Order: sequence, then structure tokens, then C-alpha cells
Amino acid sequence: MRTSFEKFLILILFIWTPILLLSQGSYENELLKHKRPPLPKHSLGVVETTLSSNIEEKEEKESVPANTFITHTRKKKLKKREITPNPEPAPQSENPINSDLESEKKDYLTKQGISLVQALERSNVGAVKISKILLTHPIPDVREEAARALGRMRKGSPALQKAINSDSFSVKKQAFLALEKVGGKDVLNYFVAGIKSTDPDIRLASFKGLGKSNSPYARELLIRYGIGSSETSITSVSLAGLGNFSKQEDLSIFKKYIPSEIVDLQIGAIKGLGNSKVQGTLELLTQALAENNNLLPEIIYSVSQKNNLHSTLLLLKIMQTTENESYRLMIQRELNRRNAYGKYAIVKTPSASLRDEPKTNSTRVAVLLEGDVARVKNITEKLFKAKMNNEVLEDRYYLLEAINNKESNSNPIMQGWAFGPKLSFITINKPSVYSKMKKGSNSLNLDEETEDEKSLPPFTKVDKKKEKSNSKDDKAVNEKKKNTNTNPEFEDEDE
Repeated sequence: MRTSFEKFLILILFIWTPILLLSQGSYENELLKHKRPPLPKHSLGVVETTLSSNIEEKEEKESVPANTFITHTRKKKLKKREITPNPEPAPQSENPINSDLESEKKDYLTKQGISLVQALERSNVGAVKISKILLTHPIPDVREEAARALGRMRKGSPALQKAINSDSFSVKKQAFLALEKVGGKDVLNYFVAGIKSTDPDIRLASFKGLGKSNSPYARELLIRYGIGSSETSITSVSLAGLGNFSKQEDLSIFKKYIPSEIVDLQIGAIKGLGNSKVQGTLELLTQALAENNNLLPEIIYSVSQKNNLHSTLLLLKIMQTTENESYRLMIQRELNRRNAYGKYAIVKTPSASLRDEPKTNSTRVAVLLEGDVARVKNITEKLFKAKMNNEVLEDRYYLLEAINNKESNSNPIMQGWAFGPKLSFITINKPSVYSKMKKGSNSLNLDEETEDEKSLPPFTKVDKKKEKSNSKDDKAVNEKKKNTNTNPEFEDEDE
């Protein structure tokens, strides 16, 4: 029989044998996991070096490159399959055919839009549709043309203001320039802000707009910042705009710049005088005519802004003295526009007296100089004799309305009687219907009067048969008078 000690040992073996086997298996599994065989302790250092190099080589072999993917076989072994890399797609260059088609389409739509705006501009109700185009059309060039069209039409202020507040700079600029042409008190704030703009065109348009606003505050800005500006163009437009306020005290400013050495400042002062409606502007324009003959077109335009007899006589005087056909045509068109038809007298001697009554011994009212123009208001039916240049002449007296050359007199027009031989005459006739229908017919009917027409009473028709007999009788009478009266007692008309 076994002793108790033996039984105790068998029990211990029975219990610890499975534990030892399990521990050994886990140890082997751990070795398999690291793929390392158990090593003897005496060669540990050398083997670790060898294993590390082997592991690095194996890891390099087993590491999956970026361009491969791993598949599992039925035997669960790793297989490597390289993937041919797909090249990155190159950025697609714009197709030249497509870009050309887009460009042609845009050009076509632009031309179509501009043509539509120009067609609507000629329509009476086109401003509403053009305003809509300005605010909704997708192409900026068309919106710019719409803004310019509203400026030419002097309409569409609300749409122009919306475009200034919301559109691109190029459209804003055209809308601002158009708003200056439309003007008005309700847009004064735009011009007040615009004089501080860095864009020279907007700044210039702002000063022009201030001159059209008829606001005392705008006039103050023109004098302080416009006329006082270092930029000649701004000073010039400020002078022109200042005339719109028609203040008597502003005449001194215009008078200061008329003799300026800078032509643009002279032009600004002349335009300002044309815009002003106060008395004394035409006198300053006459002064400018004498000092600045090179600015004759600007002077003609400024004189044409006045619609009175004084300006008509000044225009006729310019037309008689200039030889430029273009300037004469400008004046002729203006005279036709204001219906300045009738008979006019031009002084042909160095001087001609205007008298209270048609008598040689009546009171002298004024003296007209050579080249002065007057309107014939009446003619005496009776013939008068007067001595001129040691010669006795017989003619009628003409009641004339002429420009007053006396500074003390507030009335710009004076009238008096002048002796006929000192005058030459022109008649501006109303154009006939046929001449109006003629293409390019802008000329006036100016009739130089003959000596026989001078001796006729007013508003009488010429009878050619009687005219011949009367002229022969007059010659015989004059010859007899000259022979009988060697020292006639007539008052001299010499000046």
C-alpha cells in the first residue's frame, strides 16, 4: 500500500501538471507571435542584433506600399498586388472654341442692348424702359449706355440714384455724370459728396451739378471751393455755374476773370455771363468781344442765351464785322429762331447823332459809332436837307432803337432820330416755305437797300415806271438848288 506521503505527491503532480503544460504553451505562443525561437542565455547579445536586422528586413518586405492593396486567399495568406498608379488629371484648358462662342454671344447681346437703348431714347415714353434696363440688364456696358441716355434725355433721376447706390463703379460713374445733366434740388447731397471724390470726372460733374441746383448752400460751395480751387477745369465750370444764380454781386467775379491769361478761365467767365440774367451782363460780353476776339464762338453762344433786343443788335453787329462764314451761320440760325425779322440800320460813317426830333437843330440824345447796329422803328415821310462834309444832302430821318452806351442810364436801349445818309440798311425777311423745305437752307434774306428805296415813305411799294420819272425830276431840282443857293442856311450834320 502507498503511504500517505506518496499519495500527497501524486496529488500535487495531478494538480500542477496541467498548469505547467498551459504555461509552456503560452510561452510557445508568445514566441511564435514574435517569430523568435527560444534562445540560450549565453548568446543573447549576439542573437538580439541578428534578430533586429532580420526583423527590419522582413518588415521592409512585408510593408505594404502606398500603391498596393492586400487580398486574402483561401489559405489566409497575404498576397501583394501592385496597382498601376492613375495619373492625376491635368487641369483642363479652356476650349478656345467655347470661349470664342461665349465672347461672340456677349458682343451680340451688348450690341443688341445698346441698339435698344438708342431706339428707346428717340421714343417719347422711352425713359421708363431705359430706367428698367439700367437697373436690370446683366451686361455692364448696356447699363452704362442706359445711364448716358437718361442724361441726354434729362430724365430718370430715381433710377440713376439707385444705380449710384448699388451698381459697379463704371456704371456708378456714368450714372453720376448723367445725374449732373438732370440736376435738381433733390440730388444736391450727391453733388456735395461728389466734390470730395478722388475721381476727377465725378468731382468735375459735382461742381457742375452745384451750379444747377439753385441752392444758396451750393452757391457758397462754388465760391469757396470751386472758384478757389487750384484746378483750372473746376474753376472754369464753377464760374459758368455761378451765373445760374443771377446775383448782381457776382458780376465783379466775372469781370475779374475776363482778362485772365488762362483761356479756360476766360471761357468760364463768358459762360457765366451768358447764364446770368442780371442787367450788365451784355455790357461785359461786349467788353469781352473787344478784348478776346479769339473766343468769338463762346461769346456768340452766351449772347444767344439772352432773348431781348439788346442781344439781337449785338449779334447783328458781330455778324457784320466777322468774315467767318461758320460764325455768320450760327448767328443767322439764332436770328431765325427768335424771329428777329425787320429793317435794321448800320452806321457807315465815323459817327451818327441820335436826336429828339427829326430836325437838324433838335437836342442830341446820343452818338452812335461806325459799325453800331440799330433797329428801324419809323421813317419820316417828309424829306429833310442837311449839310454833310461841305455838301447839302436831302434825305429822311429814321427813328432808331439802339444799344445805350451811357453807363449812367439804367435803360439798355435808347432811341432817337438819325439822318439817312449816315446809315446803310439791311432787311431780315422771314424765310419762305420753299426755302424751309430746301435741304441745308439756313441763310437769312438780307436785302441791302438802294438809294431809290431810301427816298420812299414807309410801307410803300416801288413802281418802276414812276421811279424813273421821279428820279429824273429830283436830279433837275437838286441841280437848280445847288446853282441858286451857294451858301444854304442849314445846320451841319458833321460829327
